[in-house]
Amino acid sequence: MLVKAPFLARPLVTPAFQPAGLVKRALVAEPMIPRRTTGRYERSNVGGEDVAAFIPYALPPEEPPIVVDAALAERLRAAEQALVRLELAGEMVPSLNWFIYAFVRKEAVLSSQIEGTQATLVDLLTFEAQEGAERSAPPNADVEEVCNYLDALAYARAQLSDPRGLPLSMRLLNETHQRLMRGVRGAENVPGEVRRSQNQNWIGGTRPGNAAYVPPPPHALGEALGAFEKYLHADDSLRPLVRAGLLHVQFKTIHPYLDGNGRIGRLLVTLLLEHWKLLTKPLLYLSLFLKSHREDYYRRLSAVRADGNWEGWLDFFLDGVATIADEAV
Repeated sequence: MLVKAPFLARPLVTPAFQPAGLVKRALVAEPMIPRRTTGRYERSNVGGEDVAAFIPYALPPEEPPIVVDAALAERLRAAEQALVRLELAGEMVPSLNWFIYAFVRKEAVLSSQIEGTQATLVDLLTFEAQEGAERSAPPNADVEEVCNYLDALAYARAQLSDPRGLPLSMRLLNETHQRLMRGVRGAENVPGEVRRSQNQNWIGGTRPGNAAYVPPPPHALGEALGAFEKYLHADDSLRPLVRAGLLHVQFKTIHPYLDGNGRIGRLLVTLLLEHWKLLTKPLLYLSLFLKSHREDYYRRLSAVRADGNWEGWLDFFLDGVATIADEAV
C-alpha cells in the first residue's frame, strides 16, 4: 500500500501575517560547513516506477562531527539561557497549573493546524467548557484531533514521571501515537504501529515516483529505529539541546508512521526537554515558530539529507527555542 504523508502535500507558503510578538528571523551569512553524507539511497520499484528511498545513518553525525563554531555556540548559549528564564517565569506565576493549561492547549491547536486541522483555540476552549451530555463527544473532527493531541501528551508525560511507567522509547512513542490518531482522520493507517511491508509513504508530489522525499522502506525501519532509540539513551558530549534538535530531524527523516509523524516529532522535543531536565514542566512548544517559518523549516530538513548541513539546522532550531522561550516570559 502506498500512503502519502498529507502535511507536505499542501503548498508551503509563508503566512500572510506575522504572529504578534514573534520576531522575524534575520538573514545572516552562514559559515562554510563541510559537506557530509548523512545516509544512503536505496532504489526499488514502487507502483511500476523506480523510486529512491533515503535511509539515514545513525546519530551522532560523523565524518566530520558537528562543528560548533563561535556563532553556533552563541546560539546555543542564548537558547539555554532563554530556557532558564522560562523555567523561572513558570515558578513565579500565581497559578502554574493555569499557565501550563494555556500553553499546552495553544500548542495542541498550532501543532494540529500545521497538519491542516482548522480548529481554533476558541473552538477547543468552548468544547471544554461544556458540561454533561453536551460534552459527550467533540463537535467535529478538527476539535477531536486537538483533543487527541492533549490526551497523547498527557499520557506520555504521565508515563515518564511514573517510576513504573514506560521510559522514553519507541514503545512509548507508539502508544502515544495510538492515542494521537484514535478515531480521527488517518485512523485507518494503523495507529500506534510503524509501517509494515508494502506500506511505503512519501512526502510531496502525487506518488513515490515524483515525490519530494521518500522515507526509508518498511524493511529498513527496524535498524533505523533501533539506532534512533539507542541514541536517545547514549552518552554523548553534545549538549542536550543540540541532541534534541538532532533527534527531531532523525525522527522526521525516518517517518515511521503512515500518518501523524509531524505531531509526534514536535511532541518529542517537548518530552526531551522535560526528560533531560532542561525544563521541569511542559512550557516550550515550537509549533508557532515552525508554522511561521515553514519554508525555512523544510529547507533546513532537506539540507541535512542533501548536504549533511546539520549546523544550519541547529542554527534554525536553537533560534526557535530562544525566540519562543523569550516570547513566553
